[in-house]
Amino acid sequence: MVAACYGVATAHQLHAPELEATLRAYLAGLLNAFNGPEATHPTFHALTRYYVSSTFDLAHRYYPAAVPPAAELPLNFTAAPAITPLPEGEPRREDVLRTMGMDFGNYTLGRLFPDRRNYDDSHPGHQEATALVLGVVHELGWRPDLFDEVEHRITSAASRQQHTSGGRIDRYGKKYGWIGFHTMAGMLADRGQPPEDLEVDIDPSFPQPPQPVLVPLDAWTPRTPADDLEWLRHGTVNVVLAENVIRPGRRLVWGPAVVGLAARVGALA
Repeated sequence: MVAACYGVATAHQLHAPELEATLRAYLAGLLNAFNGPEATHPTFHALTRYYVSSTFDLAHRYYPAAVPPAAELPLNFTAAPAITPLPEGEPRREDVLRTMGMDFGNYTLGRLFPDRRNYDDSHPGHQEATALVLGVVHELGWRPDLFDEVEHRITSAASRQQHTSGGRIDRYGKKYGWIGFHTMAGMLADRGQPPEDLEVDIDPSFPQPPQPVLVPLDAWTPRTPADDLEWLRHGTVNVVLAENVIRPGRRLVWGPAVVGLAARVGALA
């Protein structure tokens, strides 16, 4: 939800008076939820903190009148309640251990600890992170009898979709594992470790599909001669230049499609 709200805010970088009053109330709500000794919803989750902080940064730049006086930037997030980790030997660990694949446990969690080598299960920080992520998965309610069947269906469907353009669907256990990962990243940040490079796979600004750009192009080559070999030897090709495609005064909406077209045409020229 905070990611979606951040996306809405980024869409209004040009000052919108109708947004300012709403934004003022929203920022006050964020402070009440995540900051101060009376925070109602404190969290370690690094992505949540990122979107909250980014919303305040944007408001400070474009809507300074909406920023509550109590907001001190950078924000000082309140620590969340302790999460019960599941270290080795804890019986409940076995119930959720299968949710953590080898790649996630080794590579994804491992990148939180620059001094750890791959597959080093003796690293104290990695051991702590593994126990905490499994504790988060367990606390969120993952149990084999509740999720095994549906996760098997998700995995089977994902394997059939490998050759299609459909979006990827992750298992519940993996989603819960990501929550644990970002929770651990936030805890490490509170201890003074530089924040992890966030992996954001959804654009919260919900960009609209680009509008088609009508660019009239002349024929680059005639259709004759019809014989391929003769055309290869004697055909005429007049490659259009970039300045002839995008001329001054032409009303175009500049964006990735137009820039990409210009780059390709320029490379051909």
